[in-house]
Amino acid sequence: MNFTLRQIEVFAAVARLGSFSQAAQELFLSQPAVSMQVKSLERAIGLRLFVHAGKHIQLTDAGSELNVRATRILRMSAEASTAMADLREVRDGRLRVVATTTVGIYLVPALLGAYHQRHPEVAVSLEVANWERTSERLFSGEADVAVAGTHLQEGLKMEPFMDDELVVIAAPDHGFAGRSHVAVEDLEKEHILVRETGSGTRAALEHLFRERGLELRPAMDLSRNGAIKQVVKAGLGIAVISRGAISLELSVGELIVLDVAGFPIVRAWNIITRDNHTPPPAVEAFCREVREGKAS
Repeated sequence: MNFTLRQIEVFAAVARLGSFSQAAQELFLSQPAVSMQVKSLERAIGLRLFVHAGKHIQLTDAGSELNVRATRILRMSAEASTAMADLREVRDGRLRVVATTTVGIYLVPALLGAYHQRHPEVAVSLEVANWERTSERLFSGEADVAVAGTHLQEGLKMEPFMDDELVVIAAPDHGFAGRSHVAVEDLEKEHILVRETGSGTRAALEHLFRERGLELRPAMDLSRNGAIKQVVKAGLGIAVISRGAISLELSVGELIVLDVAGFPIVRAWNIITRDNHTPPPAVEAFCREVREGKAS
């Protein structure tokens, strides 16, 4: 049994109005077109739906049964159309973002705040993790989009949208304070505080040391930028950190940026999604607005 939604719509109009001609006017169709739709529906079902009683038409038993269900079908169709329009126009849906630590704390909340103002009906969530956890969330489908530095990984699509600078920080009374052109080789002798394994910041520092033929011997591993800043302020070592994470400390003179050769290391913040995966409208809107600079 095959029939179309249009046939159901025409049938329901005839049943409600009790007239083929009035249904034709309401639907902006000719009366023969309405009759043809109803006859096609009757052929598909194999039952008569209307009988003529003088100048009037009446529903048959089959027509009455179908009319009850036709009302439900048309209501569900309208609800589905509204739901799809809400998703298409980003009036509904969800946005699950996972971000690496630095960008997740210092940039993504502002991006999500701007997004929420434009799309208040969308349910938004944010998880902050290191890169290993971030990529796991994407591949498992537990997150829709990630924001992180550049990590070339098969199966992921990366779109840069903003530059970030990694700088070397120290306490204001550090021996390198005020010194110009500190050599990277001089850092090898310092107590260097580093982020945990899996961090993009640590990976960038390890890459620089390898390029220079140097050995990175961390004095301490710390999993949060806040902890690194506190330990550096206490004079227990130097560290590499995103400039965006230290604006307050620089403004009040609690930390300084050292002039080290090879720094700042410029890296990109990226919108990251799975390859060959079409994101839902709410997610695509976030990605588009970040690319266009609207989510700020």
